[in-house]
Amino acid sequence: MSIARRSVTGSSVLLFLVAPCALAQGYRVRLDTRIQSVSWRGLTPGTIPRSEAVQQPNGGFLTPDGHAAVCGETQCTFFAAGPVLRGVPWVTQADLSVWGIGLPGLSLRANARWATDLGDGAVWPGTEPELQLIEGYLEYARTGLTARAGRQFPPVASARTASMGHVRRFVTRSVALRWWDTSGGDWPAAPFYR
Repeated sequence: MSIARRSVTGSSVLLFLVAPCALAQGYRVRLDTRIQSVSWRGLTPGTIPRSEAVQQPNGGFLTPDGHAAVCGETQCTFFAAGPVLRGVPWVTQADLSVWGIGLPGLSLRANARWATDLGDGAVWPGTEPELQLIEGYLEYARTGLTARAGRQFPPVASARTASMGHVRRFVTRSVALRWWDTSGGDWPAAPFYR
């Protein structure tokens, strides 16, 4: 047997002997950040007196600048090219899991999102509020019992309840392949959660 093979075999045996004694303690942090740059030109509404509009052979109207216009009795409305808007959305999402915090089976989970627009003002949608707590709860898990308390998505998330920022309590009890599942009522989230 080669030295490398003996080392792998010895390490595997040592791992199996020590692993049952080791307690899982620690944390995991996952960061995801994205940035992009986008520019576009919107439309700016305008009006002119009907006397300044140029009537076309087909019955339509143009402004003196050549923009199509819709005219009423005294005024004409038109849309011209607006200013160039630049959006530079920057979004960072952090996911944190902590376990081994004193009580066996107790863990903490948090997921937060930070978004801002580095462009010409707040032109990019979805950047207000800048900081959002998506999920944040304590979980107690033992054999046959799991209990959670805090801000979390429902076990069967629906768009209506998941986006409202509710605080939920959740308990699952398993007994020999039969599941008893109860989710407590929703409570409105505290102001700092929104």
